[in-house]
Amino acid sequence: MKIKNWKGINKHAAAEMSILPGRVYVLIGENSAGKTMLLRSLMAMVHPGETVYETENGALTELEWKEQTAYVPQEMTAYQKTTLRQAAELHQIVCSDWSEGHFTHFIESFGLELNKPLDQLSGGKQKLAGCALALSRNTSLLVMDEPFAGVDFPGQQKLKEACIDWLEEDESRSIVYTSHQAGDIQDLGDYIYPVLDGTVLPGVEKDSLMQEAAFVWLKEESGNQRSTLFVEQKRQGQLVQGVTFSLTQLLEELQENNSGAEHIQNLSIGEALDLYLQHQRRKTV
Repeated sequence: MKIKNWKGINKHAAAEMSILPGRVYVLIGENSAGKTMLLRSLMAMVHPGETVYETENGALTELEWKEQTAYVPQEMTAYQKTTLRQAAELHQIVCSDWSEGHFTHFIESFGLELNKPLDQLSGGKQKLAGCALALSRNTSLLVMDEPFAGVDFPGQQKLKEACIDWLEEDESRSIVYTSHQAGDIQDLGDYIYPVLDGTVLPGVEKDSLMQEAAFVWLKEESGNQRSTLFVEQKRQGQLVQGVTFSLTQLLEELQENNSGAEHIQNLSIGEALDLYLQHQRRKTV
């Protein structure tokens, strides 16, 4: 599946993204970067008629797209005065792919109350309620806006497990979500896409990023020769400390020149995400 002409708050910058079955795609970015608007655009809630949804069998209409996509908004404002049971009954009427059995399972797993209005639940429980509703549909795509925000640690673990089970239940399924939390990205994400000024920038495979992203210290002469492989660098005494997203290539070139790294330190997931986002931002300037 390929998303084309995908626009957010910047109407003049359209993005494309391929969505592969069985994969989880995470949009990252600073507050007000435009992630929520991009998800709303993906669901044709804004810029209707502009986003193109291509599949192997041809383009989908917006209605066809919505029928096969479950969406969890950042806030459950549409259901504030309804109970979770009432919201489920509405889904059962509107969504032909609704599974009452799955819904019951998620209610028990997430520890949710069925007969209390959503506006009387905590923010984390409201988020889990939205996820329970979406996960109870038999769709091919799950789109979630900050699903782990405000959710306590046990709830986050249950939600991660639920997302993985949902993916494994049908190999054609995929997930797209936004996040600020390095932990859930490390546990769940497959591909990471930075968002800047409402535009989706080139993405990277998470495992590749974690293998190739590192702090590297070189002798000054080696650092000068290989500075093009650093996305940023600074001098530390007789050494050059650099950040690279191409560790394997850097080490190969050093070996070819009979040189080597004085010290290598792989980045944590949080450091890698932050530096990768900064790097992509500089490339757009």
